[in-house]
Amino acid sequence: MTAITRRAALGALGSLVGVGLAGAITLVPVDAKKRKKKKKGGKKGNGGGNNAPGGNNAPGGNTPPPVPPPAPQFETVTRTFNQTDAVGIDVEGPSNQYPSKILVTGLAGGTITNVTVRIPGFQHDFPDDVDMLLVGPQGQDVLLMSDVFGNQIGTELFNLTFDDAGSEVPDEGPMTDGTFRPTNIGPDDDFEEPALPPSGNTSLGAAFNGTDPSGTWSLFIMDDSPNDGGVLIGGWSLIITARIPV
Repeated sequence: MTAITRRAALGALGSLVGVGLAGAITLVPVDAKKRKKKKKGGKKGNGGGNNAPGGNNAPGGNTPPPVPPPAPQFETVTRTFNQTDAVGIDVEGPSNQYPSKILVTGLAGGTITNVTVRIPGFQHDFPDDVDMLLVGPQGQDVLLMSDVFGNQIGTELFNLTFDDAGSEVPDEGPMTDGTFRPTNIGPDDDFEEPALPPSGNTSLGAAFNGTDPSGTWSLFIMDDSPNDGGVLIGGWSLIITARIPV
C-alpha cells in the first residue's frame, strides 16, 4: 500500500494503533463518547465527604450546634409563718418559751431576699429590760431589740414590726405601734443557753438574705432586770420573701 493510500485509510477508519508485519496496518475504532471516571468523595464544595473538613457532619459544616438545656425557672414568693401561743416574759431571766420556735416549710431550694418579724401584742412595764434575739436555721442571728423604748407606764399592748426599712427604735421611748429596724443600745447582752452569744448584728438582710429559709427559727427573749415582767400576747410571726424554683 502506498503512503497516500495509508493516510486516506486513517482518515476514514480511525486511529492508528500499530503496524504489523509486512506493512499490515491494525486500526481500532474510537468511541465518540468516552466513559468518564466517577470521582470519589462528596459533592463539590463540601470538602470531599460529609465527615471531611467542611462536610455536612464535620466541625464548621452544616450541622447545627447543640441546643443548651433551659435555664432553671424561679419565682419570688412571700409567705407568713405564725407562732400564735403567748410568750410570757418572766422577771430577770428567760421567757417561759425559750426559745419560741417557728418551723418554716414549703420553700425548698429557695434563697431569702427579705425577712420581717411581727409581734402583735407586746406588753412590758419597762421595755428597756427586754432583749430579743432571732436565730435562723443555719445559726445566723440578729438582735431585734435591746435596751430600747425606756419606761412604759401602765399595761398597754403594742403592735411591733421589725424590718430593715423601718425607723430606729427610740432609746428612751415613748413606746408606740410601728415598723422599726432592729436596734441595740448598749453592749454586753447576755443570753442563757441554748442560745449562743449574739453576733451583735442588727440587720435582718445582712443576717439572712441569700440563705436557705427552710428549718427552725428561734426567738430568744431575756429580761435583764428584777422588777418588771411582760408578755407577747399574740405570739410572733415571720414574713419571708424568697426566690424558689418553679
